[in-house]
Amino acid sequence: MKVNLKTNKLEADLSQKTKYADKLQDSITSVKKYGSNLQAYMGSKLIEADVEKEEKYLQTLIKDGSFQQNILKCKIDDTIGILSSITTFGFISIELWSS
Repeated sequence: MKVNLKTNKLEADLSQKTKYADKLQDSITSVKKYGSNLQAYMGSKLIEADVEKEEKYLQTLIKDGSFQQNILKCKIDDTIGILSSITTFGFISIELWSS
């Protein structure tokens, strides 16, 4: 359960970061298309700072192991075979007492 929650959170975070990267790309395109050279330079500096921040975020994900693949393994002990002959573990009954 914990692995699933971490995976879902990571997936949501990366999806959000991807959308943000797309917006940055659109900003770069707009500045190049419509801005003057000075505006393009200033805009690229602002965008560069954002990109560096996002790069640091990705580096921390790599360092903390968030991208590591988790493999769950299960080995059933051979001696558990004796449990296959058990048909019940006990009985449940309801006793009523009159007062």
